[in-house]
Amino acid sequence: VITIDGAGASGVSGGSNKFASSFSSITSGVFTHGLGSLDVVVQVYNDQVPRRWLIPDQIVVDNINQVSLIFNRSQSGRVVIIS
Repeated sequence: VITIDGAGASGVSGGSNKFASSFSSITSGVFTHGLGSLDVVVQVYNDQVPRRWLIPDQIVVDNINQVSLIFNRSQSGRVVIIS
């Protein structure tokens, strides 16, 4: 059993904002999402149907408006960033 004590926790509730972009044959890329937050969720999918989740070697939240993806080999797909 896992118990999470919310005492002292803070957060913001409400809607989310989304940025999505396709990419082709990259080993690294910088994506400027303009969401204005370090608290983002990054999902990466291949470019085939059905879409499969890709796991980059690194996901770097560079600043409040940019995320970098780094792969160990060339990848094509789509990145979705949600705040």
